[in-house]
Amino acid sequence: MSNSNHNAINEKVIYEQNSSHNIFGKDMNYIIPLYQREFAWTDTEIEQLIEDINDRKEAEQYFLGSLILYYRKDENRYEVIDGQQRLTALFLLLKLLKLDIPNNIDYECREKANYTLNHIEKLSKDRFIKNENRSAFDYEKIDRNLEHGARVIENKINKKDFDKKTFISKLKHVKMYAITVPENTDLNQYFEIMNVRGEQLEQTDILKARLMGKMPIGEQEIFADIWNACSDMTGYIQMHFNKELRERIFGPKWNELRELDREDLIKSKKIENNENSNIQNILQIKGNMMDTNKDITDNEDTEGKFRSVVSSYSYFLLHTLKAFVKPETEKLLDKLLDDRNLVETFEEAINIECETEEDQKEFSKNFIMFLLKARYVFDKYIVKREYFRDEERREDWSLKELEGCGQQSKKKPNYINTKSCEKYDNLLKLQTCLRVSYTSPKIMHWITESIKWLVNNEDKDMYQFETMLEEFIKAEIREYIDRTSKDGDAFRQGADTPHILFNYLDYLLWKNDKKAYSDFKFEFRNSVEHWYPQNPSSGTFDSWKDVDTFGNLCIVQSSINSKFSNLTPASKQDTYKEIINKGSIKLRIMCNMIPKDGELKNRWNEEWKQKECKIHEEEMRKIIENAIRI
Repeated sequence: MSNSNHNAINEKVIYEQNSSHNIFGKDMNYIIPLYQREFAWTDTEIEQLIEDINDRKEAEQYFLGSLILYYRKDENRYEVIDGQQRLTALFLLLKLLKLDIPNNIDYECREKANYTLNHIEKLSKDRFIKNENRSAFDYEKIDRNLEHGARVIENKINKKDFDKKTFISKLKHVKMYAITVPENTDLNQYFEIMNVRGEQLEQTDILKARLMGKMPIGEQEIFADIWNACSDMTGYIQMHFNKELRERIFGPKWNELRELDREDLIKSKKIENNENSNIQNILQIKGNMMDTNKDITDNEDTEGKFRSVVSSYSYFLLHTLKAFVKPETEKLLDKLLDDRNLVETFEEAINIECETEEDQKEFSKNFIMFLLKARYVFDKYIVKREYFRDEERREDWSLKELEGCGQQSKKKPNYINTKSCEKYDNLLKLQTCLRVSYTSPKIMHWITESIKWLVNNEDKDMYQFETMLEEFIKAEIREYIDRTSKDGDAFRQGADTPHILFNYLDYLLWKNDKKAYSDFKFEFRNSVEHWYPQNPSSGTFDSWKDVDTFGNLCIVQSSINSKFSNLTPASKQDTYKEIINKGSIKLRIMCNMIPKDGELKNRWNEEWKQKECKIHEEEMRKIIENAIRI
């Protein structure tokens, strides 16, 4: 770090030959202060570090963690106040990979640690030399923890299947953030607080610091309040503000997002001037404020608890960013949502949309207000998993909003069905259909589209939201059919058939006869199964070349997949009738096609292969194709 950059956030790579951005660059001299503990990483932590790097693709960017540093001006070196275990492990790793890095870590007042670090390469060589030819080491001066760490690394990197050359090439794409705290920070108090918290800086904290850094202090405080409230995905946004701000933002019943601009919120926030402002600013950057905003625990007085369909704040930020930026900007961002690239994705968006520093300030200010509304509509209109506190420990999908009830001094949160959605029972089913179909957070694009629509159209009829979601599903299925049909029949893909095809069919079947299927619920049925088995038990009945056709496929929970595997349709009906009756609607229909008459039932294998499967498939395909208009 140059002298002009000692109070900054700097992006560093682990190692790149001749680069000035290396974490162990020539201008990066570290001291591990005496109040820090000795190196204490175990085999598990060291091996995990190496595997985390090695598992990445060769050119894949990867965020490894962060260092919190304090610049000792008189010594021209950096005191490591957070992240020293990882830093030391990386130093050992690079030295044992025989990379050219300086001996620039010094453990304050710990002679054994420094002696070991300065001789680690020779110490490594001595392990493979007979005693009489060993170097003249004073083995009494060796730090046993560091020596053990080095041996763990050697055992890992010297395995036959470990490609050192490729591993080293990956290091230039592995990044850490070196964050230097302000010069007059009270380090003893900072370290005491952070040691109690025991948390590493996350990408969300880095992003928070970068966006906040573009604002004056008054706006930083309200930014931090909103950011911290939104970051807790475990409950409703209203309950993550203190009472004063909660009513200022959400009204006396806590159930509406008032039309407030940034200046209104800044005025409503009392800025506290205290002698220890530096430590408070760093805690804001760390994102580890002591939750002073909360004064009601996580809905402990309500009937149930809720689990969000987006549990990671990083992913919620990515959804919100894509909904926030201009459409042409969104198209330039990576289609896949990847929380490992959170900071880079935001920087890319800012670089596209902002030409000046003033533009960047406005971007940050406008984004935080958009984030507040995005989180509010997300909680109110997006499906959640609700857990009930009764003896049966029931759980169900729900679409509920929060409102405060009771006297002012004893007001508590109450959760009721979202009023504007009550007459649209299709809305809950559509959202659960999407939730169980797209289980990877990287491809839950329906959340982005929902936030985008709700922020701009909350006051409109929710039937339009329902229509938007269904059009999203139809577009996904049309895209799948168009893409797959180039090489074959999209309805003959066996286990590769996407889950959305089955789930949307179930939705259409439910919608067409809600009375008959009143008990139907979408669950995580994430295994495609063959009704007529793919691999019949040897010698019991014949295999069938058309098992992969859509009419012969159903979707079941992974836990019951093995139970279905090799049985005939009739045997499945006899053995697993109860499971089938609670399952997919398509599966129920297939089961109900089997006749009760014993003689016909015995011939059902051939009937299914020769005629009935084709009839069933034609009916199901027609329902889907009519819905998506192809």
